[in-house]
Amino acid sequence: MRGRYAALSVLALAGGLAGGVYLERIYLNPTEQAGSTGPDILYWVAPMDANFRRDGPGKSPMGMDLVPVYAGQEPSGDPQEVSLDAAEINAIGVRTAIARMTDVAPRIETVGFVGYDEHLTSHVHTRVEGWIERLEVRAVGDRVSEQQVLFELFSPLIAAATGDLVRAVEDGNPRILEAARSKLMSHGMSARQVADIEAGGE
Repeated sequence: MRGRYAALSVLALAGGLAGGVYLERIYLNPTEQAGSTGPDILYWVAPMDANFRRDGPGKSPMGMDLVPVYAGQEPSGDPQEVSLDAAEINAIGVRTAIARMTDVAPRIETVGFVGYDEHLTSHVHTRVEGWIERLEVRAVGDRVSEQQVLFELFSPLIAAATGDLVRAVEDGNPRILEAARSKLMSHGMSARQVADIEAGGE
């Protein structure tokens, strides 16, 4: 009896090993199994990216199962070309047309705003009190040219400082002369204007 049970145990063990090898070949090596019963699997590819290829099954970067590409079914032409089957075209509503030259729209009616370039805008402000005696530019948007006079201003402060400069020139005191120049320039006058006053005496 013991010999009989031992023989049955050996047969059961051998059967288990054979079944395990068979299952391993089916589930763990599908490439070999497919190659033995049908077309050879060339490679595995991601469903959404034909450039992502692997030698065996696995996952794509998007987490999708790779699909096999069999011999005779490999895509032809440019690998960057996108191809869709009829079901996919119908599902996403693809529409095609022949490319041609044409006007996008013969006429477009819309709202537009015209303005000035703020980067090219200059603001003129006086540094002293006074009043404008002659105004050359009267409205926003008037055209002006370089070196054009915008207005003539009379200021009692500038008039008094001008008199101080003239007297300093006549006295010839360098310290007082420099103080008079600085006072006029602090009121917004340029060095050239101050020099003209010194030369003209007024």
